[in-house]
Amino acid sequence: MTLYDKIQSLAKKEHISLKTLALNLGFSENYFYIMKRQNSRPSQDKLEKIADYFHISVDYLLGRTDKNASENIENDLEVMVNSAMSFGGKPLSDNDREFVKKMLRLHLESKENN
Repeated sequence: MTLYDKIQSLAKKEHISLKTLALNLGFSENYFYIMKRQNSRPSQDKLEKIADYFHISVDYLLGRTDKNASENIENDLEVMVNSAMSFGGKPLSDNDREFVKKMLRLHLESKENN
């Protein structure tokens, strides 16, 4: 899958056109079509903007990894919650652990959006 195909697939999942994506990112409206025609790769700055827009890593965008950022967050949350098995000397229940995981996820997602 080419970089263009990957971006097109991500845009399709978000139900937006490549033209809309380009405009949302501050690129020219035909940016992605020109990129495909010229078989060129965006600058690092533009790659980061695209990855940030879709909440994925640049490595995932470029096909260097199969895990996207949200999968990495889930793995990190699991590690954090598993390391906090008790509070005040008492073990956390499964419900408490899920609550802590949800709160951490909300906090991390709010940091990404700001």
